[in-house]
Amino acid sequence: MFIDNDLRKSDPLPTTSGDGSVGNDCFTSPLWNRDVFQANRVEYGGHRLYTHLSGNDRVFHRGATYLADQMHRTKQQQESDDRWRRSMIDDLKADGFEQAMQFMADFGTNGHIFVNEYFEGRLTMRRIEDIIRAFDTKNVLNYNTITKAVEKAKRDIFAFVQFFKDTMLVPYALEQMVKCDVIETSTPIDLIGTFYDPKTGNKTWGLINIKTSESTRDNSNQLAVEYMCAKATVFDQLAQLEDLPIRLYTLRPKRWVTKPDYELVDYTDSSLTLENDVLSTYNILKKKKWYDTPVLNQLHFEGALNPTTKFTIKNFFDF
Repeated sequence: MFIDNDLRKSDPLPTTSGDGSVGNDCFTSPLWNRDVFQANRVEYGGHRLYTHLSGNDRVFHRGATYLADQMHRTKQQQESDDRWRRSMIDDLKADGFEQAMQFMADFGTNGHIFVNEYFEGRLTMRRIEDIIRAFDTKNVLNYNTITKAVEKAKRDIFAFVQFFKDTMLVPYALEQMVKCDVIETSTPIDLIGTFYDPKTGNKTWGLINIKTSESTRDNSNQLAVEYMCAKATVFDQLAQLEDLPIRLYTLRPKRWVTKPDYELVDYTDSSLTLENDVLSTYNILKKKKWYDTPVLNQLHFEGALNPTTKFTIKNFFDF
């Protein structure tokens, strides 16, 4: 039986107000400085880009997923991706999601929303149901699917909360943007905080990639890109706040019945090992001009030019 009060935090930390940049409407500790890097997300021609100001110019970066996918193709790892897709489909069928496959990106985002609501002290069973039903309104799912979605969301958030309690996690920021100019890549880190690593018992800074499925995919390439971006952006701030080891993890819920359970995997060492592969793949793509994006003194926006405007880019470049 789920009880609302099991999910409430008695003394939630305050948040900063958003200005339209990625993550600014998410949980932020008063000790954390989001200005270490700010960026807006742009969808153009089916591609996701991140844009930020560099001096007087507006710069566009690819996301970590783009470079990671190209690494898979460069290494001819399509078979591995195919296995992951099959396992994902099997996993979702077990949870009644056959008709929701095309909406999984949105549903995965809901997992981040639940974690944010928990840190803000607002998460209740009714709140979870409201978020899922809003997802239903957008995607028009059938009754069986939406029922399964609600139950899966409840199981997932209980698994995440169990992790927070087990490791004494202190959150600092959700959806913090990071970048690495060397590989022209920007990406958000799902969760940054301190906690006690369950395997070593040591207190550490955790850069945590939150997953909402039990399926396991070899996403080491993407995590390696994220680690390079984080190292170039937030490591100095982390060291100034508390001098601890900085590790990169994935956190995903396990399929549980009576006691919430989760899987935490440390990808730091593999990410360091893959840095040369990241750089070599980027250099190959750069020579092919796949990273040619505009650096402009002025952009043309649809609508008023202000930080919260949803804007589109017109006729600047093709993919």
